[in-house]
Amino acid sequence: MLTISLHESGRYLFPGTGAVEDRGRGAGYGTAVNVPLEPATDDVSWMEAFDRVVPAALAAFAPDVLVSQHGCDSHVWDPLADLALTTWAYREAARRLHEYAHRWCAGRWVAVGGGGYEALRVVPRAWALVWGEMTGQKNPVEVPEAWRKRWQGLSAEPLPTELVDPPETTGPETDRTLLARALNRRTVNRLLAGAPWGSGGSLV
Repeated sequence: MLTISLHESGRYLFPGTGAVEDRGRGAGYGTAVNVPLEPATDDVSWMEAFDRVVPAALAAFAPDVLVSQHGCDSHVWDPLADLALTTWAYREAARRLHEYAHRWCAGRWVAVGGGGYEALRVVPRAWALVWGEMTGQKNPVEVPEAWRKRWQGLSAEPLPTELVDPPETTGPETDRTLLARALNRRTVNRLLAGAPWGSGGSLV
């Protein structure tokens, strides 16, 4: 079994695991792929890491079935972690995974939920985007007004009106954002250089 995880670096977030060097043991060496990302990682940087790592690892492993976990604690509004994604990245990741499932797994794809602690503003929209991609349904642009009216009373913040966050959700690029991108590129380079499949090798 191959596992690939994009997550906030354990240098900043409990429990401190998931380093690049954790690649598995013995016969399973190379089948644990950890991509620890910097705080302030935005959509651009997260998707860059995803695109450089995930398809290369899948091509080397040639999976029979794809199982993906769609946690939402990487969203910029999540109170736990320090990443800065929007629901745009969740939709784009689901689109790619759908393509990969058909490329390598004859369409076999199981998606499950995961962490996410902004339970009203983020999680329902993120998972609706994943479900829509999996089932081939076209999601509406706007969150249904009836849904917002039903749940607004439980949210301290106004519920979003659109499924996909607008670009201004994360605000303008900052020095911290640019630094995170640079450090994440360095992390991915280190991961690919040390992975047995990083230069096109096979895990099959």
